[in-house]
Amino acid sequence: MHKRLDKRLIESCKEAISDVESKKNPDFLSSFSQRHEKARESGDKELEGVMKLLWGAFSMYFQFTTGEPFGPLGNSTQGRTMIPKDLTEENLCNLEEILQISDNPEVVARISDLLWLRRTNHLFAEKAIQSYLKSVDEDIANEQWVPKSKWLKRATQITMELGKRAEEREVVKKKLLYLFEISRKNCFNPQQDYWPASILNLIIENKFADNWEELGDKSVEIAKGFHVSPGCDTPCEYYKLAAKCYTYAIKPQKVEDVKLAVAKHWEDEARCFNTPQGCFHLAHFLKKAIHAYREIEMKEKAEELIHEYKEANKVAVSQMKCIKRKIDVTQLIKTADDSLQGKNGLAAITAFISLYNPCSYDKQKISAENSLKQYPVQAILTKSIITPEGNVSENIAGMLKNNEERIQSEIINQYNLSQNFVASTILKQGISIILKSDGTWKKAIKELVNKSKFVPKDRADVYERSIIAGFEEDFLISTHLIIPQLENSIRVIFALNKFKTTSVLPLNVQKEKNLNELLIDVNAEKIFGKDLLWEMRSLLIEQSGPNLRNRLCHGLMDSNSVNSPMSIFLLWLTLYLIIDFESK
Repeated sequence: MHKRLDKRLIESCKEAISDVESKKNPDFLSSFSQRHEKARESGDKELEGVMKLLWGAFSMYFQFTTGEPFGPLGNSTQGRTMIPKDLTEENLCNLEEILQISDNPEVVARISDLLWLRRTNHLFAEKAIQSYLKSVDEDIANEQWVPKSKWLKRATQITMELGKRAEEREVVKKKLLYLFEISRKNCFNPQQDYWPASILNLIIENKFADNWEELGDKSVEIAKGFHVSPGCDTPCEYYKLAAKCYTYAIKPQKVEDVKLAVAKHWEDEARCFNTPQGCFHLAHFLKKAIHAYREIEMKEKAEELIHEYKEANKVAVSQMKCIKRKIDVTQLIKTADDSLQGKNGLAAITAFISLYNPCSYDKQKISAENSLKQYPVQAILTKSIITPEGNVSENIAGMLKNNEERIQSEIINQYNLSQNFVASTILKQGISIILKSDGTWKKAIKELVNKSKFVPKDRADVYERSIIAGFEEDFLISTHLIIPQLENSIRVIFALNKFKTTSVLPLNVQKEKNLNELLIDVNAEKIFGKDLLWEMRSLLIEQSGPNLRNRLCHGLMDSNSVNSPMSIFLLWLTLYLIIDFESK
């Protein structure tokens, strides 16, 4: 049998609620938390239990999913905070008692809602709905509209759960329509701009309107009331809501008109940033405008903006500053010195190759995942890869949308950081030492090239010339010669392993697979192993990396971009592949 709360505990609950009403405490969660802590410190187990229950009840946050409208405040390996299903029978009885002592609408709404979820008694549902609506009324002077929008959404959600014949439906419908009318008159206040939109969203989602065209017209009126200014995206939200209303009203021309208004707004907002310093924002809003014009099939207008968008991206990329950080590379330089000093010919080249080994893919993945966890805000944002020409070569969704794609992009980034670092330090020092040796290294290269199965006999001279050019730091020659030959050699290795190197097109036309296709082929890992394969992919073909193969073969690299650490690393990679297949 349930033991009722005594007078002392009831009074403590009243005081905790009163502290919030009198502004002694900012919110109920804080008030219950403080009293729970004091009771724990004083050893008052009964009060500690009651305050822990109330803290748990008010710690839950709205997530609005069907059947589970509340989620835990915290969730970790050590456990999680309370959710409705955790409430015991005794907890529910205690909440019913506390419900009777307060008329604070927030308190009544939350406790009634939890009791509705667990008791499924419609009387609790009705009380929760009424109290949520009352909470909005009593908080109407507060310019913070987000809590009010959540109360309205939960009240609407409960109402819909009660069924089509529930009287509360009409009550909530009238309330939403009324709130939309009074809030739209004051929405040009920066703190209230989205408040009518949140209400209109609920009206649309639950089909509560009687005159959809009129509601669409009012939404357009709001959108037009905002001045176009930097960062003012609000009008587009109202235009989009208007489009939904006009769709329900079966007014296709008005739907098209507001979609055009969205495109024009993004274009006009872009113009607000048409300065050398505003190129990032200019490109961002032009991108939105292009997408909007394409949606309404104004392709010529979209194409007209693409050139400007590309130029804005180009300026933005040129203005990006390198993040510099001092790193002591003394030990790395010493490693190169110790490995190569006094060595000549084949011994020197072999030592150079041994300065680095392909990174472990599994370790790079762990590093990538840790990096995304360390910077969660960056992880959830879409990542755009912009080329020096101003083209967006890839858009990678944030972690909330596509975990695997984002993690893979971060893995490639980890590989590239490693490649850049090792190339500009230990490998560069290794090249310098070899150049100062007695010159027999050239003969050693010829010997390696001619022995390796990786190099076809009729291509040995090209490999020899490109590698020597690389050691002599003529990367313009070295890189242009070696990349096409690497592609051919990988096809040769595929063929030696009896794997397909051609694709069959319509009409039985055959074409040789290029490097982009070969390195993502399921058989590539069988030949090269995961670690070496990802070194090659990250350097040569991935859009989120240097994409060395594609940029060079399409003439997108100038002499400055060729003379980079990536070309040094390509030299090492070429030699590693040659010696790796020497005995295979």
